[in-house]
Amino acid sequence: MSPKLINILLIVSSAALYYIFIGPIWSGVGSIWTPERGGVKTLIATEAQYKDTLSKADDLFKQGNELSSQYKAVKDTDKQKMLLMVPEKIEKIRLLSEMDKIANLTGMSLANVFVLEEVSTDKLKGAYAISFSVKTTYSNFKKFMRNYENSLRLFTLESVKFAVPAKIDDPIDFKVTLKTYYLK
Repeated sequence: MSPKLINILLIVSSAALYYIFIGPIWSGVGSIWTPERGGVKTLIATEAQYKDTLSKADDLFKQGNELSSQYKAVKDTDKQKMLLMVPEKIEKIRLLSEMDKIANLTGMSLANVFVLEEVSTDKLKGAYAISFSVKTTYSNFKKFMRNYENSLRLFTLESVKFAVPAKIDDPIDFKVTLKTYYLK
């Protein structure tokens, strides 16, 4: 066999080997002899995704350790205050007692008090809607609401409705709706 023929045969066999085996394995397209698969390019992309996910997992692990150390640094007295703000459960009797105590600080009494638990899809927190009415002057009502604002329990003011009195000196009838929260 002549050397030219051997060179041509080697070139043709190299090209055939590349197009039949190496190319399809690299790209994942498939050929007559190899089935269609992901290929080396897909594996390289998957490896990059795994490395990215691992680096994010390391960051989350560091952040978790940092938050854990911050939580451990919180004093027990502060944790108790936080549980007063947003308790793990709400006892209606204790809640009503606390509301009455706040009203008594300004010399008022609550009327038509309703406490209803709101239906929530949130798995972490729940809420109670509280509505009541109180009859007083505007300046006393401001002091009354400031007491709610300064209380340890977290209250959100939903609405305040009032009726204008017939005379200027008459007390105003306020209807208040609050919301308080708890952890589930």
